[in-house]
Amino acid sequence: MTASDGTAPRRRSGRGLLSLRLRLPNAAALIRTLRAATPGYVIAAAAIGGVCGAGAMVVLTLAPQRISEGTSLFPLALLFLVFLFGYRMTDRAVMEMGLTAVQAALHRTRNRIAGKVARLDLRDMETLSREEQIGAVAQAYATISDVAMPVLGAAQSAVMMVLVLAYLAWLSPAALVLSLMVAALSARSYMAEHRALGDAMGKTGAAEMALRGKLGEMLDGFKELRLDQIKRRQILAELRADSMISAKQRSRVAGIFTEMLVVGKSTEYLLAASVVFALPALGITEAADIPTMLSAVLFLMGPLGNVVASLPQVTTLRFAVNSVQAFEDQVDTLMARHPNGQPVPAARPVVSMPRLQGIELQGVTYAHTVREGQPRFEVGPLDFRIEPGEIVFVTGSNGAGKTTGLRLITGLYPPQSGHLLLNGSPVMPADLEAYRHLFGTVFADFHTFRKPYGIAPDRLPVLHQALRRMQIDRKLPANMAAGYDPTALSTGQRKRLALALTIAEDRPILVFDEWAADQDPEFRRSFYREVLPDLRQAGKAIIAVSHDDRYFDLADRRYHMADRRMTLVSDS
Repeated sequence: MTASDGTAPRRRSGRGLLSLRLRLPNAAALIRTLRAATPGYVIAAAAIGGVCGAGAMVVLTLAPQRISEGTSLFPLALLFLVFLFGYRMTDRAVMEMGLTAVQAALHRTRNRIAGKVARLDLRDMETLSREEQIGAVAQAYATISDVAMPVLGAAQSAVMMVLVLAYLAWLSPAALVLSLMVAALSARSYMAEHRALGDAMGKTGAAEMALRGKLGEMLDGFKELRLDQIKRRQILAELRADSMISAKQRSRVAGIFTEMLVVGKSTEYLLAASVVFALPALGITEAADIPTMLSAVLFLMGPLGNVVASLPQVTTLRFAVNSVQAFEDQVDTLMARHPNGQPVPAARPVVSMPRLQGIELQGVTYAHTVREGQPRFEVGPLDFRIEPGEIVFVTGSNGAGKTTGLRLITGLYPPQSGHLLLNGSPVMPADLEAYRHLFGTVFADFHTFRKPYGIAPDRLPVLHQALRRMQIDRKLPANMAAGYDPTALSTGQRKRLALALTIAEDRPILVFDEWAADQDPEFRRSFYREVLPDLRQAGKAIIAVSHDDRYFDLADRRYHMADRRMTLVSDS
């Protein structure tokens, strides 16, 4: 399997933040994670900043002794200013370079995943819900961006904390041991809260996804809800219930965050108390040394507080990163899957196909994946053919399998049995990408993009001519390449826009699925009696799903679908 740029994909490619699995919450794992996720120059800047911050602290703790000795403080003051300047410069550099590195990693990951999703087959894309894609990717990116700054700040504080501990050990090994004991006891409480936080965040994510799905349903079905008060009340009741669950889970997460911060703050006070009360009581330290050690502990509280305060953010970061990685893993699994269990060959770049002589389906079948216990929905065998300059009609009732049939003809669904032929030769799986490039389509569930993607600049005059023919040119901007708003058009007008765009694409095979269904009688007649004959005269092969029997005389061939099978009805 190759990536869109022709290179072999790596499951953990890149040095970005999202190439990692953040799982362990302990300090060692945090350090390993930051080291692996952050460019070396950011780590170096953080280390220098930590040294400068610790150096400033040491200078301040030495000042009282110099005062008592009557020694000049100028050298210490000058050294303090050097350390302070170094700390400020490196702190700014860590934030700027670190955040830039994070955004670059997010950019690479978005592009990588978008490229993979774009290469999925339609049958695989249909297994990924819209809520899953938006929630696991787009929202996760925003979360990662939000927590990047406190996590990067904590990295620099961690360096400073280690150096302050080393200085404390130099002052009094006993003070260091006692401080580590207090920290270990507090860590046990923190770990219990951390486990609860992971569980709560998982439930919060599920609740948020359910809520987004309900909101999406409400927006997509707004017309139906306005027409049915009972239906509106029921979906509003479910939305309120999902919102309440989400609010409760978020409150639980906030409560755990608060408890973790309280544990961290309590640890700071316990550290100071251990130096002030425990060491003198044990007779380990001289009273004269207490102020210096207390100063060191007080300075330790700053970076320690930053690290502790960032730990919930690290948990949030881990959850967001794992959400993105899980989604990418799911996409990778779909990319490697084949109906017969064989890997899907990598798509070749779009290349020019040989001059179209005709396509043909011979005994093609396809079965939709269904849940256990549900009846198997199988379409076929389908036999179909079309050549340039022909108009072929496909008829059939709803549920007869016309949509699946069109997706098989256009290569959106790969045949599970039978043969798909192009110019008499079988279309291999690796050739499907180029084969699909033969088709211009307006499906029943068509989507109109906000720019004329895929239309070459020299074809824009053809587009404008088609828009004039469709009588919608005045409703759209003169410069179509700059973009337009399809939602400003009615359903019938959007279909005319889609038809004009398809004509401008200049594909050899055109597929129209009930195009005239939303048109007034004038445009319906124009479509059948003028547009289709002109396209046939231009050498296009036209596949039209239609129930307008008044126009069946146009067809060179007509197929009818019933019970998910295709039958040739007429062949002129």
